[in-house]
Amino acid sequence: MDKLLDLTGVLQKNQKLLAKGKVLEADLPLAAQVKPKGGRATIMLMASAGGGGGAPRAMTAGEAALAASRAAKAAKLAEARKDGLDAMVTSEDRARARRAKEAFAANEAARRAAWGKTGVVGLREAGLDEVPSDVWDLGSAVRVLDMHRNRIASLPAPRVAALVNVTKLRLSGNDVCSLDDFFHSLAALPALTTLALEDNAIAVFPAPTPGSFPRLEELTLDGNALTSLPDAFGEGAPMQSLRRLGVSGNALRSLPPSLGSCPRLDAIDARRNAIVAIPESFAAASMLRSLLLDG
Repeated sequence: MDKLLDLTGVLQKNQKLLAKGKVLEADLPLAAQVKPKGGRATIMLMASAGGGGGAPRAMTAGEAALAASRAAKAAKLAEARKDGLDAMVTSEDRARARRAKEAFAANEAARRAAWGKTGVVGLREAGLDEVPSDVWDLGSAVRVLDMHRNRIASLPAPRVAALVNVTKLRLSGNDVCSLDDFFHSLAALPALTTLALEDNAIAVFPAPTPGSFPRLEELTLDGNALTSLPDAFGEGAPMQSLRRLGVSGNALRSLPPSLGSCPRLDAIDARRNAIVAIPESFAAASMLRSLLLDG
């Protein structure tokens, strides 16, 4: 425990070691409590906030700068879109997007035929501000919708709701600042297993309601402008199938204790945030195998 204090700065009274969801006893040797598998064992350090859940420490200058940077990114995107400007995109990016859009249009007929046959809709780097109506017209035939790296700011909720058989939806690398307009349509998709929303400017992830995302296994929100996650993230019935959560590169100061209620959650990537403590409820998350907090 003294070595951990030197390495992490966490006081002994606030240190807890976890192995396979169980809290290790400080006065017993590790060998008596942990049985390595394949010569290796995974042990997590849980640092409580001290005093039984007191207020977290004040943000450092670096943490405050990170939070301000994320918030500024979201504000700048929103302002640019409101004024009809493109302040976040260079002339080279515009030229690349224009070429991609021209190539996309030239092959549109062939693409449309393939989409209908396979159910896999590929719109990667197509220079799009919105999803073509031809795609939405496919409705329940769509199984995969990949819109990675375009300039899409939102999706029409009624059209999203019609994607009842979509399993993977990628909206990463776009201009999304808010999920409010179409979040509930996303959350109600019965077959959705993968939702990729990384590298946007999302400031708020709305609270899911019971029954939301019934089959969602992977949610990636890395590289956005999040300062918190909803308290009801894993409570009740939502997110019961969630296995992997990515929230790295945001401005989070904590993780909601309710995440420990997600029965299948086995990996959380929360690197490059400002997190100061791990919820004690994570000790009961027996399936959790990987919790990344460095940086």
